[in-house]
Amino acid sequence: PGIEVESSPFAISGPPVALKLLSESRVALDTDWIGGVANANKIHALVIDAGGNPSFVHDGMVSVSTGDFGFTLTGQLDQPVQKGIAVFENLAADKIGSPRLRFSYPLADQTLVFVTRPIQVVAGPAHQLGILLQPGWSKNEGGTAFPWQPLVQVQDAGGNAVEHVTPVTATLAVQATPG
Repeated sequence: PGIEVESSPFAISGPPVALKLLSESRVALDTDWIGGVANANKIHALVIDAGGNPSFVHDGMVSVSTGDFGFTLTGQLDQPVQKGIAVFENLAADKIGSPRLRFSYPLADQTLVFVTRPIQVVAGPAHQLGILLQPGWSKNEGGTAFPWQPLVQVQDAGGNAVEHVTPVTATLAVQATPG
């Protein structure tokens, strides 16, 4: 009779050669992001070896940024690699547009990079009025028009301009100031 021995599960991993995103990340990348508001979906960055398997032979951090000029990304921008995966949460782009996300994983001799296709950052629902231009004042007699007119904008909670179809009515109030 033969003797059989069963080992516990183990994994063999090679050195990291590429960086990619797991398919679960598609939900975060394909939904519209609201400017300045954290995206509730997680993005999973995977460090892989030459065979396409998760590579966990090298500890490190994966970072995310926007590769597009003028956009600022906030949230958890640097994540440790655990079992070949770094998970990003609460990412937010600061303004409306179509930036790309750039994930990078530095190694001793190179940096692995993965760049997404553009994500869509849109305005949220109307939340507030923002004054873009204060009215000009004049020392002329009352009843004359301001030298420049006020400019009011409908904005979402992040201060992004919101397209709207409802007319906005604004009134001016005189406020006495000391002195």
